[in-house]
This record gives sequence, C-alpha cells and structure tokens, in this order.
Amino acid sequence: MSERKTSRRKKIERPQVPFPNANQISPQEEKRVTYPTKTISIHWDALYAKRKLSDSQKEEIVEIYYELQKKPSSLIEKLKQLVEEFPDVPIYQDYLLQAYLLEDKDQEALELAERIGKKYPDSVFGKIAFVELALLRKDLDNLANLFPNGFHYKEVFPEKGVFHIVEILHYCFAIGKFMARTGEITEANQYMDEIKSIDPDSILIKKLQAEIDKSSGVKFYQKILRKFKRK
Repeated sequence: MSERKTSRRKKIERPQVPFPNANQISPQEEKRVTYPTKTISIHWDALYAKRKLSDSQKEEIVEIYYELQKKPSSLIEKLKQLVEEFPDVPIYQDYLLQAYLLEDKDQEALELAERIGKKYPDSVFGKIAFVELALLRKDLDNLANLFPNGFHYKEVFPEKGVFHIVEILHYCFAIGKFMARTGEITEANQYMDEIKSIDPDSILIKKLQAEIDKSSGVKFYQKILRKFKRK
C-alpha cells in the first residue's frame, strides 16, 4: 500500500513543562484529595477514549486538526458522522463544537455544548463545553463557580500529568475568550501566548485576538500596525 500523502505543515509538538510550585496553586477543597504532578506533558498521544483507537484513527485525529484550520464548514458533515459512529470518543464531539463555533453556528454549538457538558462534566472537553456554553448564553457571572481552584488547566486538573494537544489549545481558547469578555485582558493575552507556544499558526490566535481587541477597544490603526509587525 502506498504511503498516504499529506499537505499539512509539520506536526506540532510540545515538550514537558514544569508544574507550578505549591504557593502558585490555589488551595484545594478539603473533600477533594489530589496529588499534583511535578511536570506535565502535552502531546498527540494523550487521547482519552473508552475504546482503543487504531493507529489510523489517531492519525486521522491529527489530520482533522489541521483541516479544521482551513475550512471548518467542509468538516461538519464528516464530524457528525464520526460522532455518531464513535460516541465514546469525545475529541470528535469537541472538533464538531469548534467547527460550529468557527462558522458562527451558535445554535448548533449551544446544543452540542450542552450534550458534551452533561456527558463529560469532569473532563477537559467537558470544561471547554461549559465555558463555551456560558459564552454563547452570555451568562458569565456564575462560571467561576465551576472553577473554584482557578481557571488554568494546571489548577483545574492538578493530578493530571498528561494532556492531549487539542485539549490544551481548545481549553486556552475558551478561557481566553472568557477572560477577554470579562475585561481580564492581561490574562486573555497569557492564554493566547500559550496557544502560540504550541501552534503559532493556529486559527485560534486570530479569533482570540479579535476578542481581545473588541474588549480592550483597540483602535483601527493599532490593528494595522500589529499586522505590519507580523510580516
């Protein structure tokens, strides 16, 4: 069998990064016993699913990430089929949610986010869904109740030592938008920097920058100046 050709750019990788020391971590609830890891690892192989995925499925999941960057609308039907065929592989549902969001299909995104949140409330994808749901409903006041220990993924999942790249990218995108809309511009930029450090070509950077600009009242000429600096 001939090797399948691909036009996507070099696959992004992420080295291990240190876990913050104890005084950087918000106090844990007494009823919740956790064991924070000293380091975390972010890569493509850290994929949660109830079933064992084949190598071809894992490769397809990587390919979908890059295809999603180009034309999300072209993937929607394919992702709907994958969600139906593999209901216990949450990354397909997350991909479909992102496609809806990128194409401004708010009603579809809202309904799917509700389902993901109910099905995976304690997972990274579940938290992403909860945040996107609050953003779509413009109901941000109570979101902090879902994150009693802080919003950063290291604070939300202190015992989780390994993350999938897509988990971190989409989580930072969701929380970054939340920070921008609540006026926390410095924090929003920090989440955008995390996205850049993993995939500097991600479409999420442009989307999050637009949220930050809108919230911070950046003037038109400042946007033009930043555009020229990137060239």
